[in-house]
Amino acid sequence: MLLHIPHSNTTIPSYEEQMAKDKDVLEAIEKYTDHRTSELFHYDGAERVEYGYSRLFCDVEKLEENEPMEALGLGILYEVSNASRKYPEKALETYREHHKKLLETTQK
Repeated sequence: MLLHIPHSNTTIPSYEEQMAKDKDVLEAIEKYTDHRTSELFHYDGAERVEYGYSRLFCDVEKLEENEPMEALGLGILYEVSNASRKYPEKALETYREHHKKLLETTQK
C-alpha cells in the first residue's frame, strides 16, 4: 500500500524568504493545506511518500505541462500574491524529485 501525502506540509524553503513572509501566501497556506493528513494516515507496512513543502511553494499533484488550473493561478507554482519567487527552478526541481520518489516507490 502506498500513502501519498502531498499537501499536509506548511513549509516554504528559507531561500524563498519574501514568499515565506508574505501575508497573502500565509493566508493561502492555511486555506489550501490538508492539515494533519500525515498524522491521520498510518498503516503498518505501507510506504509513505510525503512532499516536504507547502503546495503554495510547489503543487506536486499538478501536471508539469498543460495544467488546466494554470489559468486560475493554481498550477504547479501558485500565484496568490505579488511576492515574487527568487528561485522558481528550485521549486520545479523539488517537483521532479518528488515524482521520481513516487515512481520508485510504486515500482517496488
